[in-house]
Amino acid sequence: MGDRGPQVSLVVGETLSGAARRRERLDLNGFATAMPSYLEADYQIVRDCLNRKKFAWEEFVDRFMDLVLHVIDYTAERRRRSLSDDERAELCEAIFRSFRYNDYQLLREFAFHSAVSTYLTVITRRLAVAFLAEE
Repeated sequence: MGDRGPQVSLVVGETLSGAARRRERLDLNGFATAMPSYLEADYQIVRDCLNRKKFAWEEFVDRFMDLVLHVIDYTAERRRRSLSDDERAELCEAIFRSFRYNDYQLLREFAFHSAVSTYLTVITRRLAVAFLAEE
């Protein structure tokens, strides 16, 4: 059954509903603009993980590994901590395990209102801070 929520008026005579609203963004003048393709591709990777599609998790890790490592490095640097290669790898592995924990709970909580990379940056930073605080 489709989303039959309230209509949003973008410009005179033009409306978007439900799924279309989630795929469209408004520019500064109030006109609908298409979602950048990389956002839709990232959203699809998350959806594929949640739907347990074959190789989706591997694609997720491939897509976001550099981001997670960058956030780990930046967080450690800002906290004036030096991580060994083993500590860095352990933390990265723990963060990706957290994404899969409890049937992808953290990914299920993603509301698709922002970029996946923004959401993962926030989660990764919080997990890295907690890890660094334990030591």
